[in-house]
Amino acid sequence: MIDILTPQFFKYHNKERIKNKLYTNAIWPADQVLDVSNYQYLGAGQKFYREIRVAPNTMRFSMGYWVYADKAVFLSSKGESLGFIIQSRELVDLLRAQFKILWQLSSPLKSNNIASSRFLDEMENEEK
Repeated sequence: MIDILTPQFFKYHNKERIKNKLYTNAIWPADQVLDVSNYQYLGAGQKFYREIRVAPNTMRFSMGYWVYADKAVFLSSKGESLGFIIQSRELVDLLRAQFKILWQLSSPLKSNNIASSRFLDEMENEEK
């Protein structure tokens, strides 16, 4: 996703999400876990308003989705470069139910809090 949406997008998106105190949960495929010390804006924890888990090794996927209100945003890998939004309460309810099951099967991401706190420090300094 970083290759498709760019690091600049994720930095901006996460700054805005944190400023607005929008809590999110994410599940990453085990074969695509990133080293947060290289991507500080992808940190997790209470101050980041995000928890990240890692899906079991047997689950492989390259497409991701975001759910908000009654909308689902789907983004494919760089190989297909596909993205679309669907507004549907029923679809969102289904995706949330499936996410809960996968969440329970997934393990918490072990993150580098020291590296990711640099991003929060940078945000704080920008506000001054």
